[in-house]
Amino acid sequence: MIPGGGYSCVCHGYEGSDVAEEFRRLGFHAFVLDYRCGQFGRYPIPQQDAARAVKFIRAHAAEYHVDADHIASLGFSAGGHLAGCLGTQIIDDVDASYGDEADAFSPRVNAMVLCYPVIQFDIKGGHIGSGVNLLDTQDNTKYTPFDLSKRIDDKTPPTFIMHTLQDQTVPFVDSVLMTEALAAKGIPASLHMYPFGIHGCGLAKDTLDTIQWPEAAARFLKRAWGM
Repeated sequence: MIPGGGYSCVCHGYEGSDVAEEFRRLGFHAFVLDYRCGQFGRYPIPQQDAARAVKFIRAHAAEYHVDADHIASLGFSAGGHLAGCLGTQIIDDVDASYGDEADAFSPRVNAMVLCYPVIQFDIKGGHIGSGVNLLDTQDNTKYTPFDLSKRIDDKTPPTFIMHTLQDQTVPFVDSVLMTEALAAKGIPASLHMYPFGIHGCGLAKDTLDTIQWPEAAARFLKRAWGM
């Protein structure tokens, strides 16, 4: 679980521990990432923290009773971008070595669940605030390498995407763009677009339809993994 916060803070609770408890109820082991960001961690520090977490979990899979070949990243907003880095070429550019046994393991995840995710930082259609906080620049030419939809490759895993039409912070069309890019590469993808729910709705407990997304994501993961 990777909470959002625009790469300026980490929104624990409604995008972290609450979601972890829900997926534990659905039959998954869950970890919540507390990553460095903002003035305490510009690129590549958040990506290093995320990569290190995946490598560490894989290194301790037996101890945690985790299947090292079935690890998914689940992220919200800018946390969705960070979760997406773990399944795209972006993470390949990050050195997350620490000098221990975890260095031998891959940071690439086996599935992604992206909730109202930041896909790009482009001034014209993305969420520029996340780009400014991550890269400490407003230079739009610096943002292209961090566009998730442009960094998909053959190792990108099955992906579930959730967004709402009411989202006024991160454009829902970016999730459509990401889904199209995944489909073009032949990557299994499932886009769930809901009419109601503001940005940052988390588990969306105040809705009748968007609240169903965790169960839909759980079914997608189990189907993608043949469980």
